[in-house]
Amino acid sequence: MKIPEGVGSKYRFIVLSGQRVAQLQKGAKPRIQGIRKLTTIAMNELGENLLVFNKKGTLKGTDPATEQDTVAVESKSEQKPPEGQAS
Repeated sequence: MKIPEGVGSKYRFIVLSGQRVAQLQKGAKPRIQGIRKLTTIAMNELGENLLVFNKKGTLKGTDPATEQDTVAVESKSEQKPPEGQAS
């Protein structure tokens, strides 16, 4: 599969595809019909420019509960440490 121009690199393509697979596993609706494998769905959606992501490479998608755009994956610097532990 050819990497879409907007993605920039094969590494970002793989990271974004993985983020989309996580969304699909949590119940997000596929934007492509007729494919069963989540990885293939994610890669095809990205290849057909059906997904939106920011400059940091964080995928935006649809939250199945609210149908609103949300950021799918937080970066490690944005995650809160467990209670009782300093960051």
